[in-house]
Amino acid sequence: MRLLNTLKLYILVAIIVYSIQSCITTSSFETGKSLGEGVLQTNIAFGYAIPKLPVDKGILHRQNSPILNINTTWGVSKRLDIGLGFASNPDYYIKAKYMITNPESIISASIGSSFFISPNSPEHLNSRLNTALYTSYHGLDNIIMFMNPELVIYNYNQFGGAISLGILFNGLLFCNSDNFDIGFEIFNFNAANYQQQTYSIGIRLRN
Repeated sequence: MRLLNTLKLYILVAIIVYSIQSCITTSSFETGKSLGEGVLQTNIAFGYAIPKLPVDKGILHRQNSPILNINTTWGVSKRLDIGLGFASNPDYYIKAKYMITNPESIISASIGSSFFISPNSPEHLNSRLNTALYTSYHGLDNIIMFMNPELVIYNYNQFGGAISLGILFNGLLFCNSDNFDIGFEIFNFNAANYQQQTYSIGIRLRN
């Protein structure tokens, strides 16, 4: 039943994202901590993208625009997470993350990758591979802070850099809950022919 509900949600999002034309997908609200074996998490992020350097003619028409991103992640083991997602543009992507620090540590780090297919993007952005170092601090009650530098490979032989900074509050209105987070994220993407900044709010729901 849980899988069926997830599939229904993805079908709805697929319809929505085709109606929203925006810049490259960014917001992830990823932290350095893995979910743990058997845990299912859904992230929903709403953002606003601001192109900084629309040099390429194929993206000149892509002005400031909204971004919607939704993904589901499964905890395969104590350290390994895998997932898939849909986002505005539209983007379709798969992702994986492996935790390299002690799962009990208040400072967490993971390495991960996401592969994006973007059929409506300019040709050089039709596919992208993001490789990231996810880091986060968990030493505060009900608050998680994260910073994620990324290397972005696109057009098979071109590179860009990205970094996201954010904060998550565990529970609604600061009430403690292990199943719900709400947060804010700033994402910066820089490449030779395109730059973008995105501001997002998001929620994370776990089983």
